[in-house]
Amino acid sequence: MKKAQISILFFIILIVLSLDPALAYEEAYTPPVLDVEVPGSVTPNTDVSVRVTVENATGTRMWRSKVYLDLNSMPSTIKQYLQFYETEEHLTKQREAAGEKDAMEPGEVITTTFRIKIGKETPALTIPIYVVLETEIGECEEGCAPYFRTFNAEIVVIRNDPNLFLVLDVDDIVLEVGDCDIAKGSFAISYVIQNSSQSTAFNVNVYVPTPPVPLSINITPQMPLTSLKPGEEKNGIFYATTGNLSPGSNVIPINLTYADYYGKQFSTSASFTLSVVGNAYELYSQANLDLDSCEYESATEGFTSAMDIYLDVGNVEMVNRCEEMLAYIMAVNYFSTAQDNFYSGDIDAARGNYQIAKGHYMEANDCTGVALCEKGIDACDEANQGGSDSSTNDGGISALDIALIIVIIALLGILVMSRKR
Repeated sequence: MKKAQISILFFIILIVLSLDPALAYEEAYTPPVLDVEVPGSVTPNTDVSVRVTVENATGTRMWRSKVYLDLNSMPSTIKQYLQFYETEEHLTKQREAAGEKDAMEPGEVITTTFRIKIGKETPALTIPIYVVLETEIGECEEGCAPYFRTFNAEIVVIRNDPNLFLVLDVDDIVLEVGDCDIAKGSFAISYVIQNSSQSTAFNVNVYVPTPPVPLSINITPQMPLTSLKPGEEKNGIFYATTGNLSPGSNVIPINLTYADYYGKQFSTSASFTLSVVGNAYELYSQANLDLDSCEYESATEGFTSAMDIYLDVGNVEMVNRCEEMLAYIMAVNYFSTAQDNFYSGDIDAARGNYQIAKGHYMEANDCTGVALCEKGIDACDEANQGGSDSSTNDGGISALDIALIIVIIALLGILVMSRKR
C-alpha cells in the first residue's frame, strides 16, 4: 500500500512540473549590459551629464527595469558640493502608462541621462558615481528572477587655484609720544601683490579690517582690482593717520581677498606692528652715536634704557636689536681686555677673554668679530707652542712677537668696525 502511495505522489509532482517549466529549473541567461559614460574631468561651476545605457542581452524579457544614482554610497563631504537634477529613471514607464507590458524585449537598448551640477565652491577632488540597475528577468510577468547590479564611475574636478601673496616693505612702525604721553601722526607702508600661480585672480581687494586703535587708512591704487594675471604684480601704498594713541603695541592686519574664474573666494593677509613709545628712539639713536665714538659705558646705558621701554610696550624686534648691540659692546670690551692680557704676556688669560668675546660676537650676529677672535685664539695657541723657543738664534722676531703683531692688526680692524657701526 505504501509503495502505491509513493508512486501516485511522484506522478502528481511530474504533472505539476510539466504544467510550469519555470518551477522545474531556473533558465540560464546572459546578464544585461550596463554602460555608464561620464566626462573624465570637469571644472567647478559646471553641469555634467551621466549617460546610462542598458541593453537587454539576456535572451528573454526584463521587467520593471530602472536605473538610479546611489547617493547613499557617496561621501557627504563630496555630496555637499553637488546638485542633482535627476536621480532615478524607470526605463519602460511610458509603456506601462500606455497600457503595454512594462518590459524590455530581448536585444532592446534604452539610454537615459542624469544631470549633476558641480558647485563653484567645489575643491579639486574625485567624485565617485554609483549607478544601479534593478530589473527582473524571465518570460513570465510575475515571479521572475530579480537582478541587481552597480556600476562605478569617477569624475575628476580640476581646479588651478590662483595663489596671491601680499608683501609689506616694513614690519614695524614706531611712534613717539608727545605731550600728555599721547602719540598722533601719520605714516605710509608700501606693498606689492604677487600672482605666483598659473591662473588669473579676479576681484582682487586689499583692505584693513576694523583696527584695534584709532586709525584712518587710504589705499592706492583704488580697490578692488578687476583681475591680476599669472605672474603679474601690483604695487601700492597704505597711507595711514592715527588718532590719539597711548603707549603700547598693536598688530594691524591687512587682508587680501580674491576669487577664481568660477567665483570661489580666497584670502590671505599680512600685518605690521604699530608701537607707541616714549623716548626710546632718542635713547637708541644716542646710544648708537656713543658707540661710534667708542663711549661704551654711555652706549650701554642708552641701549639698556631703550630696551626697557621697548619691553614695556612689547616691541620684540627693537628689544632684539638692543640686545645685539649690548652683546657687541661686551664683545669689544672682552676683546680689548684680551689684547691687554696678550701684550702683558698673560697668554692663558688672553685666550680665555678672546673666547668670551667670540661668544658675545656670535650673540650680536657679527661674523667679522667672531673671525677676529678666532685669529686671537690661534695667536695664543701659537705663542704657547713656541714659548720654549720664544726668540730666534740670529736675533730675529720671536714667535710671541709675531703672534702679537697679528692680534694688534686684528685690534685695528675691530676699532674701525666699531666706528662704522
